Amino acid sequence: MKILLVGNYLPDAQQSMQRFATMLHDGLRAHGHEVHLLRPPPRFGQTRIAALRKWAAYVDKYLIFPRALRQAAKTADVVHICDHSNAMYVAALDGKPHVVTCHDLLAVRGALGEKTDCPASFTGRILQRWILGSLRKAQMIACVSSATREDLLRLVGEDVAARSCVILLGVAGTIGRKNSSDADALLADLRRAPGRPFLLNVGSNLRRKNREGALRIFRKVSEQFDCDLIFAGEPLSAELKRVKKENGLNGRVIKCRVRATPSSRLSTIARLPCFIPRATREFAGPGMRRKLRLPPGFKHQHVNSGRDGDSPLLPPPKRTGIPPDFLN
Repeated sequence: MKILLVGNYLPDAQQSMQRFATMLHDGLRAHGHEVHLLRPPPRFGQTRIAALRKWAAYVDKYLIFPRALRQAAKTADVVHICDHSNAMYVAALDGKPHVVTCHDLLAVRGALGEKTDCPASFTGRILQRWILGSLRKAQMIACVSSATREDLLRLVGEDVAARSCVILLGVAGTIGRKNSSDADALLADLRRAPGRPFLLNVGSNLRRKNREGALRIFRKVSEQFDCDLIFAGEPLSAELKRVKKENGLNGRVIKCRVRATPSSRLSTIARLPCFIPRATREFAGPGMRRKLRLPPGFKHQHVNSGRDGDSPLLPPPKRTGIPPDFLN
């Protein structure tokens, strides 16, 4: 089958979306399909004038790229738009069979006035309504969680129920129980003793990522278990450094920047058995990430940090059909 994957604009530096598109590309090719990954090429968006960069990128993504996509789609059997934020490209497919992966609708909900820690500007609200309207026209929508699909049905309408489903996220093939020597070497570079247990948190400083909650969770865990906390992603903000200091965590919280080599460094460090807390806010959907399939030896826990600093573990999800001992 000839499959055309539509990826994200590289200058936007959405690392997780880039990895997701690459994972699909490599996995589908391994299964014998003819796969082409197409992204909007950066042209005007590379301007050195910072004030114009955002608007110039819009020219690349929304004025120039649809023509190239329409041409490329002619030779494909099916088109997969890897990120719902590009749902507006549905209009350029001229009825070609297609599917859109919907990761979450937090930005759409924020643009509609819901409290999701995703505030939107005037133009941002226009963009999110454009995305929502485009999802209504999509032939098939694959949601990565039942919580996301519930939001989709509520915002788009029940008529999309027959055109949507839940397909859980998989694990990149580069993350697995392999020789840990590379990971040990990386941890040594981080001034950390090999073999010492750690918690790994992957994300950014965006409020909805709730790194503050991860710090408070670590404080609770470290009271009973001697370990470190490794933040993979952008450096901690001044506010988060203050929270770290207030909780007496100096020297036990390690920063590992993954922007420079996102796939290699992150997959290397994740090869070691570790506990991965995801301190998402309640609006992100309870149980949304618990269903991620991990290699043997890994533990993944979804923790609700709340807004008052308490960090109770969420009860087992009721709507997913997951066995109660899944996380034990």
